[in-house]
Amino acid sequence: MIKDIVRSFTSLPLWVQIWLAAFLVPVNAAAFFLLDTWAGVATAIAAGLVVVCNGFLIARDRGLGKVLAIPHLLFWGPLECLLIARLLGIVGNGAPEGTEAVYIVMVLIMNGISLAFDVVDTVAWAKGDRTIPGHT
Repeated sequence: MIKDIVRSFTSLPLWVQIWLAAFLVPVNAAAFFLLDTWAGVATAIAAGLVVVCNGFLIARDRGLGKVLAIPHLLFWGPLECLLIARLLGIVGNGAPEGTEAVYIVMVLIMNGISLAFDVVDTVAWAKGDRTIPGHT
């Protein structure tokens, strides 16, 4: 199973591999180092939910299919709204400052870009695209 998953990941276009490994995952994982902030906790919860759902889907499919976009939409969509509300001082204790504010902007940018791709992938999946990269 691990070989299938690795083969699936490495069969993705190089730019997607770099995007996932160097940008998207690290930015979301950084939340676990910022658990003393409102945004860190919110992002860690959303990231944890995505990891649980997508971990199951990756194991079930033995690779990375378009279905992985659905948990992103379910958990990161609301997270984006909450983080905007946090930036505006609507949630939490006043507007964020320093590291938390910078982190919020980073998550909004990275997850926002990802969500744009996720909409496309979810539509393709809903139309029947069940291909798993790296599987023949």
